[in-house]
Amino acid sequence: MGNKISQLLFVLGIILLIISFIEGESKAGVFLIFPFIYGSGILSLAGIILIFLSIAIFLFSIPEKFDDEIKILGEDLQTNKKAGGIILLGPIPIFFSNDWSMVKILGIIALVFILIIIIFLLSLTNF
Repeated sequence: MGNKISQLLFVLGIILLIISFIEGESKAGVFLIFPFIYGSGILSLAGIILIFLSIAIFLFSIPEKFDDEIKILGEDLQTNKKAGGIILLGPIPIFFSNDWSMVKILGIIALVFILIIIIFLLSLTNF
């Protein structure tokens, strides 16, 4: 059920953003390789809020789907899963994980990404 609601909210958000572009309330651009949207009207605000709300509902509805699959199997499976992620805010990495060994692996990956970005930026200054 949450998946259909999130899809509906996402589509409504996109429709509101398109209407705000047509009305002239919103603008879009690209900074380096990152696209962005900004606006000053209520339609653009409502569209962006609906899109973020749809993403949140979708993420929170994923465990419900897996709970139903486990009930169909007729047994509760207890597994030890490791998960984590990195958020790079400029050169500052933010790690989140449920296992300390995963944080170490993510740290190495973050260092590699930061070094790639530094090498790329230094190659741009040679022109």
